Amino acid sequence: MMNKDLKFYKATKVDEAVKLLADNKLKLLAGGTDFMVDLRNEEDFLNGYDGILDLSHIDEIKKIIENDEHVEIGAMVTHRDIVDSDLIKEYYPALAQSAGAIGSTPIRNRATIGGNICNAAACADTLGPLIAFEGRAVLKSANGTRTMDVSEFVKWPYETGINEDEILVSFILPKPEEGAYSSFQKIGRRQALAITRISLAVKAVIESGVIKEINLVPGSATPVPTTFSKVEAEIKGKQLSEIDPKEIGEKAAEEMIGITGERWSTPYKKPALATLFRRAIKNLQEEVANNG
Repeated sequence: MMNKDLKFYKATKVDEAVKLLADNKLKLLAGGTDFMVDLRNEEDFLNGYDGILDLSHIDEIKKIIENDEHVEIGAMVTHRDIVDSDLIKEYYPALAQSAGAIGSTPIRNRATIGGNICNAAACADTLGPLIAFEGRAVLKSANGTRTMDVSEFVKWPYETGINEDEILVSFILPKPEEGAYSSFQKIGRRQALAITRISLAVKAVIESGVIKEINLVPGSATPVPTTFSKVEAEIKGKQLSEIDPKEIGEKAAEEMIGITGERWSTPYKKPALATLFRRAIKNLQEEVANNG
């Protein structure tokens, strides 16, 4: 049963929000697309909280800012903002593609990248690209600011490393190197408004046809999205044109099983993940060939 005395707070500045968090135990409200579903479906969703803190009026964390070394994406930037950003499309195509794959137009207009990551679902579409691009999360409390790798932000499905007195302020992504390519692949339950069943974010650096660096981050394949280091080691240093997409897909599926073991979903996820890896390598080969 919801607490009838629950209070609703609205902040217009980050400093104001962290002060409220320091003095009260509050549930944070960003875009609200996940929040409202949980509020309706979980009777104890707000148990133990003093109130709700609405972050949607904090303009300072709704911006995408570029400097010489990195791009900073505010936590309240919507998926629509990411899809429409020429800066994101130029530097981080996989992130733009992942944001465009989320829900319907009304959902993308409302849902935020910070909310997507803080919800910490294994199927969070933007999480894989943020890890692939080696992003860092900026967290702020009344005691100061700290950063952590996005790869370490999600501890377990629906559990993060953010403290109760902290707000996720932004993500910092280093600018890609010369010869960088990226893509996002997904398979959903259906074509329209699909919730992702399995996905793959790829970021690679190609020099003279050789893969110098590659990050491969599947989503929904493991409890917490992580790079597939064995497959990355298999690919790194090789001529892209000589890589067998089918073989890499099969090795990726085996690496997934090595992490998760055989589960009820394995008969579906094993061939699905192999397909995504195969598709990603083929796309990478085609893109490099077309740009060569």
